[in-house]
Amino acid sequence: MGGALRVSGDVAMGSTFWFDLRMSRAKTKKIEQTDLEAATVTQGGGNADRQRLLIVDDNETNCYLLQELLQKEGHSVVTASSGEEALQILSNGEHFDLLLLDYNLGEMDGSVVLQTYRFGRRHPAPAYFLTADATGLTAEKLKNTGALGVLTKPVRAQELRQAIEFACGTAVPGQDRPSPRPGFAEKMQTSSSEPTHLRPVPIVFIDMAVINRLKQIGTRRAFFKELLERADADIAQCTAHILETLSEENLRGVRDAAHALKGVSMETGAMRLMNMALGLMRADDSYLIEQKLQISSDLLEASKKTREALQNIIAESMQQAAGF
Repeated sequence: MGGALRVSGDVAMGSTFWFDLRMSRAKTKKIEQTDLEAATVTQGGGNADRQRLLIVDDNETNCYLLQELLQKEGHSVVTASSGEEALQILSNGEHFDLLLLDYNLGEMDGSVVLQTYRFGRRHPAPAYFLTADATGLTAEKLKNTGALGVLTKPVRAQELRQAIEFACGTAVPGQDRPSPRPGFAEKMQTSSSEPTHLRPVPIVFIDMAVINRLKQIGTRRAFFKELLERADADIAQCTAHILETLSEENLRGVRDAAHALKGVSMETGAMRLMNMALGLMRADDSYLIEQKLQISSDLLEASKKTREALQNIIAESMQQAAGF
C-alpha cells in the first residue's frame, strides 16, 4: 500500500513501533435523517438541547409525574426523595444542568438544600423551586437563596420547558422569563382576621379535566396506570398518617401529612381531598382538637370515595388499552 513500518528500541526504555500509510481522502457523504431521528429531535416542542436534571421531591407521585414530563422532553433525570439524599447525590461530583427543588421537604426544606449545596462552590448548577404556595410571602422568603425563581405546582409542560431554556441558556431571544402562577394557597387565601375552619366545598372527588391532561403526558402505555396506582397508595398513606396524628393531637404532624396529601391530590385532580387538606393546614389548633372526630370521619369517607374513583379510572383505562 506504499507505506512503511518502523521500530526503535532501548534496553532500558522498551520499544516503539509506528507506521506511515498513504491513503486517499474520503469523499464526504450526506447522511439523511430518518423519520425516527427527526421525531426524536423535534419531540417536546422542538427543543434539541438535552439537559441533565435533578428532581428533589418527597412526594412519590409528584416526583414520578415530573420525571415523566422531563423524560418526554428528552432530558436525563435523576431523582431524590429528601434533602439529605439530594445533598449526597450532589456531593458525589455528578454534573447537573439544573436542579428542581420542592420547597417543602419536611425536615430539610428546599432552601436549606440549595444554600448547603451552593456553599463554597464556584459554579453551582442553577435551581428552581417547586411549590403550590406561590404567595408573595414565599417569593420573598426564597429571594435570597440563589434560585432562579419559583414554579407553581402543578407544573405545566410549557412553563417547565421555558424554565429549562432560561436556566441552560437555550431560550429564544426576547422570550420572557417564566413567572409563578398564583398557587392554590394564594387563590384560596382567607382573611387573617377570621379563624380558618374546614369549609364546605363542592363534592367533586376527581376532576376529569386533570385526568385527561395526565393521559396525554406519558410516552409509555403503562405510565398513566402506574401514576394513578402511586397516587392511590400515597393517598392511603397520607390519610392514615393524618388520622393517627390527629388522634394523638400531634398538630404539627397533622399539618405535615395534610401538606403531602394536598400535593398528591392536586396533581391527580382529587379536588375534594385537596380542599380538605388545605383546610387542615389552615385550621386553628382549637378547632382541630374540638372537631377531630368529625374531621377524621369526613376525611376517611372522602379518601375512600377518591380512591374508589381512581381505581375505577384505572380499570377503565386498562379495558380501553385491551380494546374492550
